[in-house]
Amino acid sequence: MAMHQLMSGDEKDALKTFKQAMQIDESSFNALTGIIQCQLLLNQQLEEAAQQLEFLTEIQGSIGRPSEVLFLSAQLAERQQADVDTILKKLDEAVEKHLASTAGAGLSEQMFVDLNPEFMLRMAKLYLNFGPTDSPGHADAASPILVKAARVLEAITKVAPGMLEAVYTLAYVRYLSGAVESAKSGVLYCLSQDNTFAEAHLLMARIHLALNNPRAAAQSIEIGLSYNFELRESPMYFLIQARIQQMEGKKEESARTLNSAMKLPGVRRAAAVGKKKGKRPITTAERVSVYLELSQAFRNLGQVFFFFFFFFSFCSHNPLIIIY
Repeated sequence: MAMHQLMSGDEKDALKTFKQAMQIDESSFNALTGIIQCQLLLNQQLEEAAQQLEFLTEIQGSIGRPSEVLFLSAQLAERQQADVDTILKKLDEAVEKHLASTAGAGLSEQMFVDLNPEFMLRMAKLYLNFGPTDSPGHADAASPILVKAARVLEAITKVAPGMLEAVYTLAYVRYLSGAVESAKSGVLYCLSQDNTFAEAHLLMARIHLALNNPRAAAQSIEIGLSYNFELRESPMYFLIQARIQQMEGKKEESARTLNSAMKLPGVRRAAAVGKKKGKRPITTAERVSVYLELSQAFRNLGQVFFFFFFFFSFCSHNPLIIIY
């Protein structure tokens, strides 16, 4: 039940349920790692999480699940704003140990349990926090971060092609890598399986923009909104709208749209995670995109002062962010 709550984005109730499980069995590895996972996602009780992780690190030889402990350590390092190289080193090690532990296993029910696609998807998504935020427009120089994320996602989709979130995330990685047509195929597959997949419609809009088709991009946004009106609370919705307006020559309107995105909770400054049950938090990559896009919009308008103001404002609020 706790795992279901966690996968549904209900971290607060999941934390309560995991703690109840710990009261029943104090030696439960799953309950303890679940508690730590919730604390990290909620960005709460980090000192307690760090102590519990230190304990798990000491006994991981006997429990035989080092990849999960390493991944939690990478998440904790991110929450504590450690340097990016430290975070990625822990994440790389977690991925290598997990893939090594499942290598060579034949297709079976136990293989799927050991592979743990949901856990692998979380590892891939953590990579994306440190990668590029937009497509370069060509596919000949993919970021090393994206290459690592794609490797994990391809391992998932190879054995679980019906896991649409993994297929979608792989399509997103391919879009960011400049492989736009390959990304488009992945999104079309997702939509063929579930046409109500609102975020897939948003990604399709970005793909249409990369292919210089703003009209089709606008149509994709409208379809996505028809299935989930909460997309209007997503920074990416405003970014896509602003880019459509830029392509149509509406520069001032584009700047106003981006300024609206700046007013969303969690954009100007990172917000606490888990305030609204089931609501996906705004990622660092999305925040970076809004700041940079608004800076560029002011530059396009010849408003150099505002360009430098927003650019340096972002740098001062986010001194540890490195864009690869």
